[in-house]
Amino acid sequence: MPSPFPGMDPFLEAHWGDVHTTLAASIRSALRAQLPAGLVARIEERVLLEIVYEDEEGTLRESVYPDVGAFELPSSEYSPEASAASVAVATPLFMDTKYVLRTQRTVNIIETKGMRVITAIELLSPRNKIGSQNRAAYLTRQEMQLDAGVSLVEIDLIRQGKHVLYCPPIGRRGHYAISVVRSWKPTRAEVYPARFDAPLPVINVPLRERDTDAILDLQPLLERAYIDGDYHVLDYAEPLTPPFTVAENRWLRSRLEKRK
Repeated sequence: MPSPFPGMDPFLEAHWGDVHTTLAASIRSALRAQLPAGLVARIEERVLLEIVYEDEEGTLRESVYPDVGAFELPSSEYSPEASAASVAVATPLFMDTKYVLRTQRTVNIIETKGMRVITAIELLSPRNKIGSQNRAAYLTRQEMQLDAGVSLVEIDLIRQGKHVLYCPPIGRRGHYAISVVRSWKPTRAEVYPARFDAPLPVINVPLRERDTDAILDLQPLLERAYIDGDYHVLDYAEPLTPPFTVAENRWLRSRLEKRK
């Protein structure tokens, strides 16, 4: 069963880790067949630690990018014998902490000769938009990419948090936005407003200046993520963050009625 939303389904934000992963892989596949010789699409993974707590903005996730990390699967039980000292060790209580290990993904179009990044496609997550340190980290990465001569495609399908796209906010023209900044024209952004009550736009993805743009149709990719994740089981009576307006809730109820 498809989503009741013809565009972005805002209820998917609560499951964005799974949706983000599926969309990144689908975007790479959609672009792969369009790339000219000498270019490849790769998904870059960055392991990060998140500290999760609440503040006035809602759920706040502060990201810490380790320079070097050694990770081990947790043991199923504690072993006091592992202690180097022959001293009786008290058995601790085990509790969940506020530290979460996350993997953040970016689709990069790379020139095989020299492995230079030509275009970075950032699929924004709530962690990029909520929390001052998170936003600062994302904006720093954004500037570094543009300063390195990389074209930047930013896809923001998240209602939570503050604006971080390289382009200015577009106000009431859309619930979401996609921004495209070409490396050879960094002072001008191509902005695609997007909504949940209309299909997501088909966008141009810049490659090298001499290349024809690749075309990315986002709506079928989102619909595939919805089906593959079995999101037809979502509870559409759950409150959203930020909440819908009265008119938007009325529209949703009418869509759900037609879905029965």
